[in-house]
Amino acid sequence: MRRHEPRGAPARAGACQERSAGLPEDERWSDNTKNILITGGAKGLGAHLARHLSAQGHRILVLDRSEGRDLEPDYRETLTEYITIDLADWPAVRDCIARILAKHEGRADVLINNAAARIFDDFSSFDTSEIEHCIQVNFETPVLLAHELLPVMKQNGYGRIINIGSRSAFRPYPSGSLYCSTKSALAVFTESVGSELATPGNDVTINAICPDSFHTREGQKLPRFEQTLRTIAETVDSLLSSERNGEVILVASRRRLVADAVLALRKHAIRALKR
Repeated sequence: MRRHEPRGAPARAGACQERSAGLPEDERWSDNTKNILITGGAKGLGAHLARHLSAQGHRILVLDRSEGRDLEPDYRETLTEYITIDLADWPAVRDCIARILAKHEGRADVLINNAAARIFDDFSSFDTSEIEHCIQVNFETPVLLAHELLPVMKQNGYGRIINIGSRSAFRPYPSGSLYCSTKSALAVFTESVGSELATPGNDVTINAICPDSFHTREGQKLPRFEQTLRTIAETVDSLLSSERNGEVILVASRRRLVADAVLALRKHAIRALKR
């Protein structure tokens, strides 16, 4: 039986429903605030980051497939905009980005690619539409968003792209073929583009945060849930103000990080012996 992470109802094809919330901008924001775009921010980690960054005075624009009316009212008030959109529909996403830039004086200071399609099963049981959807949401749309916004960030002299990956990118497992492989691709993309951005005087960076699992595939919170979310938020804070670039940052317990390092060394040793 296919296992999906619980999600909100999908948006209509091509839909881009924008809603503003809270006080007028001139009463809420200072000139030093950043425009932060978060994909998949209706709940979970995305919503946690939106609340966290809004509390610091930043403008938060969330793109998610779930209907805005399903959000908690107090959360809606923390957002500058909530946009209901199918993130697998790139033409619609591109049009939304153009409208956002036009509305916010050409500023998109931070992009947090957080949305993910989490479907788990034996690879042979997936149909073509499921494979395409997972690739689109987990890899293609984050790449295209980066491609769309990097020139804007460079022109403005500041930009941060933060890709939310997963420890699963480096620890593949049965039933995780689509999820693990797309997260692995996103990590490699981050490192490659980061090497291109490593030029003197450039203040545009790209990094990936790859946390260990903090909830089950069915959405139940694991014991490390709260600590993991805090660590991710602290890492985002650090990336917004630092020059770190092209890094894939693992968020996991020391025991798990050591286990990952040992496994990587073992794999390299086995490959060397087979040559």
